[in-house]
Amino acid sequence: MNVLRSVPKSRNFSSQALIYILAAAINAIIPFLLLPFLTRWLGPADFGQVGSFVALVAVLTPIISLNAHGLISIAYFDKGEESSREQATWAVLIVLAMSVICASASVAFREPLASLVEMDAAWLWAVVIAACGQGLLAVALTIAQTKGRAFTYGFIQIGYAILLFAGCLLLIGYLGFAWRGRLVAQLLAASIMAGLAITWLRRLGFITSPVRSEQLRRALRFGVPLLPHSLAGAFMLSTDRLILANVVSSAEVGAYYLAYQIAILLLVLAQALNQAWLPWLYARLARNDKSARQEVGKALLGIGAFFVTAAAGVVILAPVLVKVAGGPGFEQSVAPLRLLAPAMACHAWYVFVSGFLFYRGRTGVLSFITCLSAIVQIGLMGALIAYGVKGIASAVAITSLFYAMVTTYAALRAFLIQEPSAAIDLESIK
Repeated sequence: MNVLRSVPKSRNFSSQALIYILAAAINAIIPFLLLPFLTRWLGPADFGQVGSFVALVAVLTPIISLNAHGLISIAYFDKGEESSREQATWAVLIVLAMSVICASASVAFREPLASLVEMDAAWLWAVVIAACGQGLLAVALTIAQTKGRAFTYGFIQIGYAILLFAGCLLLIGYLGFAWRGRLVAQLLAASIMAGLAITWLRRLGFITSPVRSEQLRRALRFGVPLLPHSLAGAFMLSTDRLILANVVSSAEVGAYYLAYQIAILLLVLAQALNQAWLPWLYARLARNDKSARQEVGKALLGIGAFFVTAAAGVVILAPVLVKVAGGPGFEQSVAPLRLLAPAMACHAWYVFVSGFLFYRGRTGVLSFITCLSAIVQIGLMGALIAYGVKGIASAVAITSLFYAMVTTYAALRAFLIQEPSAAIDLESIK
């Protein structure tokens, strides 16, 4: 089969890229618009409970999905649509099976888990369901992007954000369910959108039966080795709140989480721009001539200058941003925000330079860097935990700078060494 025939065609690539960017931007703006309502309705203590819940979902999602959705697009372009349908089926089944396993574990070890993460044991099941929904949505988003369905991709992202927004307004603002309303709103949003996504996939024929067991082995051999990388990345962006929940009050966790929510907009913006950056970068790396390399160098300088300026702006305007987003009771958010803004700028830089390593097939290097950085961060948090919120934010900032610097070094080596890209071969996963 000529796999080039299976590549989704777009009449206007720039319009497709614009849709991805707009969808990601709207998906980020809606939760930010919700912040002023949540902080005033919940207060620092309950908002801290929400932060811990979101962090747990972020950590559990890669465990439940096992990164199996990542093989769908590879199978699509390498073997054709039939193979990708089977991989999609197994990706969904893996998410469901792992959800059952995790739910059983949360019941069997409910008390020690609740004590470890400082969360109400009665709500641990909510973490599993939310992570399951995120895993199923990841499968649908992968297929939408693979098939060039930009509008569908945007609908899934924006639909989830709107449902979460509406659910919070109803359950917290109108019914007064406090922090539990935020959890239920996320459960409903994830469940509804996951249900719609699975229905769409079934109509496309991407959830098939029967499926071959060798496709399961491929999915596991592809996804499980990436689990340390995914978990390390999730830990880097989540363990701060989980550790704080065990050593400071819920109100302080809430103040920190507000700072995190404001700062992470820099990372969300980078991830949105990355939808257009990667195709542009890969096209020039494929050309591999002097002019292409100069274009890439100038673009990176511009990107770096933009995010340094953006982080500096957040640092300067931190009191104003906290007052608008948080209101009374969140004054403590200013100090961690001034540390987390540069940290998220470093993570944003990582998003762009990591593309060089993906192009060269250096996923093992990326995994090593991420795991090493996670270890460094946990060590720094242990050393600085005595300083409370400021200590944890400082640990995140230092680690993020280390993460960006090491990744930049590895990316520059990959960029300067003249060699063809090492694309993942589906046959090698057998």
